[in-house]
Amino acid sequence: MEVLKRKTNGLSSTNGHGQKKKKKVKHLEDQDVETAYFESEIVYHSTVTKMKVNSLLNEVTLKEHQRTEIDGFIEEISNELRSIPQGKVRELSNMSEWLEKFDIKIPLSFSKMEKSFQFLPPTIIQSIGSYTYDGLIVKSSNQISTIVDLLVEIPHICIHKKDYLNNEYIEKRAIYMCYLAKKLKYPLEFAHLNDTTLNQAVLLVKPKETSTFAIRILLAPEQNYFNEKRLLPTSSNLRWNWFHDIKQDNEPFYPTPNYNSSILVDCRHRATSDYLHKIFSSSKELCNGLKLFKIWLEQRQLSYGFASFQGAMAAFFVAYLLKMNKITRQMNSYQVFRIILVALMENDFLSTECCSLSNEKVSENVFDQDDCVLIDQSGVLNVFHTLTRATYTRLKHEARVSLNSFNDPVIDHFQTLFMISMKPIYSMDAIIQISSLDQYDQLLEKDSNKNQLFMDNLNNKHFLLCQQILHLLENGLKERISLLCPLPSAIKTWAINEPVPARTSITFGVIFSDQYDLSVLKGPESGTKEAEAFRKLWTERCELRRFPDGSILESVVWNVETTKDKRLIWMDATRYLLEIQAGISPTHIEFFYNDQLPSSLLSIPARLLPSYGTGDEQQIYLCRELVELSKQIRTLNNELPLKINNIIGLDETFRYTNVFPPLPSSFLTDLHKIRSIEYDTNALIPRSTSRYAPPYSQSLLVLCQLEMTSSNDRDFETLERIKHSKILYYIQLAKLLQENFHFICRATTDCCYIEKNHYVYRLVISYHKEIYLMESEAGKKDGLARTIKQTNLSKQLRYNTEYLPKINAAIYGVSQQFIHYQLVSRLFKRWLSSQLLLHHFDPINADLVCCYIFLHSAPFQPPKSILTGFCRVLRLLRDFDWINEPLIINFNHELTNEQVFQMQAQFKTERSVLPPLCLMPSVAFHESNKPNVPILKRVIQLAKEALTYLETNHSESMKFVFRPSLNSYDVIIMLDPLQCPRAYQALDHVSTEVTYTTRKKLIDTDLNQSKDTNKNKLLSVIDYDPAQLFIKELRASFNDQAEFFHDEFGGLIICVLWKPLKTTTNGHSNVDYVKIMDQWKLLGKGIIKEICAFPERWC
Repeated sequence: MEVLKRKTNGLSSTNGHGQKKKKKVKHLEDQDVETAYFESEIVYHSTVTKMKVNSLLNEVTLKEHQRTEIDGFIEEISNELRSIPQGKVRELSNMSEWLEKFDIKIPLSFSKMEKSFQFLPPTIIQSIGSYTYDGLIVKSSNQISTIVDLLVEIPHICIHKKDYLNNEYIEKRAIYMCYLAKKLKYPLEFAHLNDTTLNQAVLLVKPKETSTFAIRILLAPEQNYFNEKRLLPTSSNLRWNWFHDIKQDNEPFYPTPNYNSSILVDCRHRATSDYLHKIFSSSKELCNGLKLFKIWLEQRQLSYGFASFQGAMAAFFVAYLLKMNKITRQMNSYQVFRIILVALMENDFLSTECCSLSNEKVSENVFDQDDCVLIDQSGVLNVFHTLTRATYTRLKHEARVSLNSFNDPVIDHFQTLFMISMKPIYSMDAIIQISSLDQYDQLLEKDSNKNQLFMDNLNNKHFLLCQQILHLLENGLKERISLLCPLPSAIKTWAINEPVPARTSITFGVIFSDQYDLSVLKGPESGTKEAEAFRKLWTERCELRRFPDGSILESVVWNVETTKDKRLIWMDATRYLLEIQAGISPTHIEFFYNDQLPSSLLSIPARLLPSYGTGDEQQIYLCRELVELSKQIRTLNNELPLKINNIIGLDETFRYTNVFPPLPSSFLTDLHKIRSIEYDTNALIPRSTSRYAPPYSQSLLVLCQLEMTSSNDRDFETLERIKHSKILYYIQLAKLLQENFHFICRATTDCCYIEKNHYVYRLVISYHKEIYLMESEAGKKDGLARTIKQTNLSKQLRYNTEYLPKINAAIYGVSQQFIHYQLVSRLFKRWLSSQLLLHHFDPINADLVCCYIFLHSAPFQPPKSILTGFCRVLRLLRDFDWINEPLIINFNHELTNEQVFQMQAQFKTERSVLPPLCLMPSVAFHESNKPNVPILKRVIQLAKEALTYLETNHSESMKFVFRPSLNSYDVIIMLDPLQCPRAYQALDHVSTEVTYTTRKKLIDTDLNQSKDTNKNKLLSVIDYDPAQLFIKELRASFNDQAEFFHDEFGGLIICVLWKPLKTTTNGHSNVDYVKIMDQWKLLGKGIIKEICAFPERWC
């Protein structure tokens, strides 16, 4: 910092003493490098970010040869336009018929065409806009990467001084544009200047069809030709009698703010361009900051589409901040960009106080009809007049999320701000699309200003209905949503020989609030004005209810039982409001990326357990049961040899990420009648001669950590004694639980099974000294203890008993913090398993990857939709650099910048020995060798294909993504469905007698009866899945010859890939594949239905 101070004060680091010139120059160079480094660290957070920003700016800036090509084409067009001969005087009413001879349609959606028109060639043709001050950005993602604005001024002879009245200027402007299109012999298209004002068309000209740039011709009257004061929003420039084709003596006069602003924009094209050119051409860094802001807007789809932040709005916004001294010309581009985000979040352009660039005082109430207000330097034009409240709210929302991302040391800020394209499938929780909008006028009929609005917007029913529907849904869903905004439409351009395309649909993006699944909507107190409005909104669905706190409120109630149904209430509310208030048929309302289809993939047939839903309630119930079981076990501590310190649920169910939570092992059907089970000494077992496998019941893994004993306790001195002591402990624990609580218990050499309320828990004991003894034994040399040496067994034991509980607890915390985490993780694992890869990926890895998109969600908010979260996980798999970067999961935000840097440095140092999918949770060490490189590549490729499909097909046929391709496998083993008890979990449920055996839900009366009956009852059949047991044997016996793939959730096939084998000297393999498959048939007798081999793929 001393170097910085000296340089700032203009002092030399030599303190005035003379030195040799060479040494002084070298010292100053070192000073400059050090100063630049400190500046980079302070301003950009790192020198790498500074390099990335500079590289990005260089990429989006027009190169010299591109500017030369564009300038040449502009000169060519200008010469052609000036050479157009003067036209004849023609009646506007005949223009449409005359232009059709040249295959040109007039780009107007509303016109009356009552006067005459004569064409004269333009006199002023010049480039305007951001191209003139190098503020244009090259959009690599678009077919046309660069659009340059070319202003063509209409000679004053072509238009009358008062043509701003009654749409006459708009009509003549469109005819003039058709004359230009008739002359130009290049590829031409019409487009809207903005999607809000449909009568303001522009002409796009390209040198060739394949060109990456286009010239956008903007028409305007000669400068200062119209009286701009006459075009203020309070003026009336459309006559009532003219618009309605009537003759009324007392003709009313209504202000026409939208119409006036659309003409005023044309009038001020040249003055606006000159003003912005003067500001931005004087500061390159200011201009670069504007470019960064434009890139940020483009990636969030905010710079185009309906009511978007487009055109010169971004430049005017920066100019306003410069005027208000929020930014200075001395700042660099990154500082300018960050202050823009802060200003977006803090400033309120929705307020009644007008924000203005003019030095003159703006009259009050002039711009009250506009949602957002920013007055240009003239004091007459609101440059935000097309920006709606909803779009501006989203702009503030995105700015807030982007600024919050700077506090996260894990993510790459540059990547999240400028490089990630925020398509609706990733940025929105759901999408509402309303079609055939032109058929519905009910909302507009209710508006007392209907006729005035129609006139001001020249019959633009689409714009008016969008505004009304937006207001209706915001009012009706305000408790359920945090953001509702219109999304860009697909229509951008159309051919000059086609009419203006009709806009009959509107699309809204939705971001949910935390209360979006409310089943009881509380309204205001009865008898108030608010209550009257609430009842008018909800009509017959509204009712008066008394609540537990004694309040009597208007309310709307949805009678739903499961959490799954609660997540769909907002759709029912939306349909109801649109049908009752707007008259829109539910057949014309579509919901994309909602929870309905993903929920079906996590559900089971209703016949098994009617209250199951998507398993949410089941997991909550089991976690509560574990807490109760833990309390009961702790009461036995005084009677056990060693006290139990901790009881930790390690099963996926206890972190809420089990794809299909266990079902109760009680049935309405007697399993003995279908002869699928038989009695053993201590438990029920599957009947070996039965055609059917018994229904599947899963055990729940629970870890019990014992307290440490004194050093002289002989029972725990060696590994062998610890093993025997554990068995005795299991026996004693089972006996005590059976005597005290009447549970069904069974002790084994590895664990203790406890059946409580028809669910089975598998208790495993952990003793910390066991790990130390294992490592001590491995480190002995010649019978003497030399050192501590880790073994694979000790590593695995340490991970299972020390690290995994911490990771489990952290994941449980995430599932409590984010409701949709467990659903996204379950759906992701469901997808991995359906692609036959879950075993090779490892479920804990899947859970941690899903944690990342919730804890480090920038540039998005944490998802509140299953499909949105699922798509973000797939995008993370597809786009993350798994080779060069670790995925650091910062639980509880406990890692500092320095710690993150150390972890990244450690990763680069040890990359060769780390797994391909390197996950680094902050709570504990995690190392898993799964997946290997081929599996990871396969998962990434599948994620890429799945996203391509979902982005283009919305979510109507989502099951397609979950169907695996079998073309690459060498052998396919078909399994007997009757021996697959988990067939009910399959993507397409298999209907068999046993798999659909209805489970019995436990009630209070059963709880009392079970204490008496449990004394003689045997342990249920648990963890018996013949398919999984068979594939486990295959992997153990044939791991060297083949790799096996299976969907553990009801999969009826096992796919096999032969592993590459060493060949003999004659070039042939010494493995007999046919013999191996015969061995499989013997091993899988009774479960294998058929083996399909594809020898042509074995090469």
